[in-house]
Amino acid sequence: MICEEKIDYDTTLWAEILPSPTLILELKYASIDNFTKEKIYGCGRCFLRPHVAEVLFNFQKHLEKKYGLGIILYDCYRPRPYQQKLWDIVPDWRYVTPPKKGSMHNRGMAIDIALADKTGILLDMGTAFDHFGQSSFHSATDISQEAIDNRKILKSVASRYGFLPITSE
Repeated sequence: MICEEKIDYDTTLWAEILPSPTLILELKYASIDNFTKEKIYGCGRCFLRPHVAEVLFNFQKHLEKKYGLGIILYDCYRPRPYQQKLWDIVPDWRYVTPPKKGSMHNRGMAIDIALADKTGILLDMGTAFDHFGQSSFHSATDISQEAIDNRKILKSVASRYGFLPITSE
């Protein structure tokens, strides 16, 4: 959901990511459907640095062309006060970067992402978003083969475009 239609940000510093048929915005922290069970963001908007947004769109086009897939974005830019709020709830560096260090989300250079089919339906990724456990690790073997295969596609294509995975996500 877009809260305001007017441009209310510096377009030289930020690019707003808007939904399309193969790019679904399901910003979890703008809803209660996240590990906090609280709405963290007042508005469900996705911002990235312009060069990161450009890479994301190229990544999306490649997935669509080669695999017939889309993507679901769960989180993008995250202001530091929200990083602190997440840390206060789960103070575990494997899942939430300590706010004093800051994360790539705080810099507008990270995304939380999953794969979708061409109709926008989430593919089997093995766990739910914000699953804090071994099953969410890239090395997990206690998930379906389909989820393992989907994770391999996502990881290989994302890394080709410069999006580096976090071991525990």
